[in-house]
Amino acid sequence: FDIVFIYVYLIGDPKPPRPNKQVPRLYSFSTSPYGERVLLVLKAKNIKHETVNVHLGNKPDWLTTLNPAGKIPVLEWDRDDKIICESDVICEFLDNDYPNTGPQLGATDPHQKEKDREFAAGVDEYMKNFHAVMNVKESPTKLWPTIQIELKKFDQFIANRRDNKKFLSGDVSPGLIDYMVWPIVGRLIATIDVTSGGVSAENYLPKELPAIHDYRRHMLGDSVVRDVSPTLDQLVAFLKIIIAYKNM
Repeated sequence: FDIVFIYVYLIGDPKPPRPNKQVPRLYSFSTSPYGERVLLVLKAKNIKHETVNVHLGNKPDWLTTLNPAGKIPVLEWDRDDKIICESDVICEFLDNDYPNTGPQLGATDPHQKEKDREFAAGVDEYMKNFHAVMNVKESPTKLWPTIQIELKKFDQFIANRRDNKKFLSGDVSPGLIDYMVWPIVGRLIATIDVTSGGVSAENYLPKELPAIHDYRRHMLGDSVVRDVSPTLDQLVAFLKIIIAYKNM
């Protein structure tokens, strides 16, 4: 079974000891898209693990010992408490170093693997729109014209890669590239409900963003995504809470 430390660790809190050093430990935060990437891979690979959530606005001191940048996710593994940082590096490590726990998720061809890395990096560029909504002052609806333009670009970006296939991996089931990209897709979809001033993402997607709509439909059919990823309603609620906090 997997262990999740429900408590969110803050500054001044001691680092919890690892009760079982035979399983890796993930340091993350419940709403982090980058932590979600790792959780998706852990689930898809059937890797037993622990999850320790840390508060990003009030970080415990020991987080910078694990990662000098003070960022999550961080993977702690092996009996010697080895550390790996950055979601893409962690996900590739888990896929390659746990070959017997679950399916190989990533491409085996070096050229395709590099193309996948480049595509994931391109998707990360679109997260600036999500961050803009998170940090907006006053009404988020003023961002809607820009969000619409950026979502159209993102829809074409996804369409070009999928080429009428179900998943970005090109396989009949999600691959590593899908689990890297999906958390970003979910959060960008959530910006519709928050910035549009009344337009529902569920209604907007099939009409205006057909590639994202179809990709989402297939990804939501994946049991790993259903078990790990937050729902659209949860992401929208999180965004609204953050915006309200920023404008207090």
